[in-house]
Amino acid sequence: MPLVVRANGSGPATEQTEAILHGLRTFGAFYTEFTGRFAVSLGLHSTVRTREEADRRKVTLRSSAAIGGPAREFFGRFADGFSAGELLLDD
Repeated sequence: MPLVVRANGSGPATEQTEAILHGLRTFGAFYTEFTGRFAVSLGLHSTVRTREEADRRKVTLRSSAAIGGPAREFFGRFADGFSAGELLLDD
């Protein structure tokens, strides 16, 4: 039976559902913090984007090949710590 969670909060609220939703919220928070720090490290604003669709849920993000080096440098520390089983977001 597929898991159904409605946007209005109705539906089966099991411990598993709550755990999944908590995990997704936590991931979202970490992702926002981490990508924000990356943007700041490059002197950018993390929410620079364009809307090319009438549907406001669709967002187009663009980058150039020049971002590869800075991204590897910034995210390399995270990847090394993640591989070691640690998740550290030092300032």
